[in-house]
Amino acid sequence: MQKDERPRERLIKNGPSALSDSELLAIILRTGSKQENVINLSQRILKEYNIKQLSQINLSQLMKVHGIKESKAAQIAACFEIARRLESFEEAEKTQDKLPGRCLQRIYPRMREQKKEMFIELCLDTKNQIIRNTLFQ
Repeated sequence: MQKDERPRERLIKNGPSALSDSELLAIILRTGSKQENVINLSQRILKEYNIKQLSQINLSQLMKVHGIKESKAAQIAACFEIARRLESFEEAEKTQDKLPGRCLQRIYPRMREQKKEMFIELCLDTKNQIIRNTLFQ
């Protein structure tokens, strides 16, 4: 592959929105295996799992994919965890949650991919600022 056609160089030149899902995954994985390059590996992974499924599977399931070992599985899992944390990120240390919708926005990224029932304790002070957010499984 010519240098200017490689995903990383295309991202630098055109921005991340110009890349396909498999090209973005290829950048995350960085290298392929002895048998296939990183682009083919990424395409094969995304044929087996769509993005949502890929975000939900655990490390052991990821490592069952030929060409994915512990390190690459950890890289994929870390990227999706950052995305989940970004959804509930707030700049202020303590936020004022006056509306139920804001509380849901804060806890939904932790809940949406759970396969079994869970309980979340959201403790507020008298000014409706979150003082504790605990997940029980």
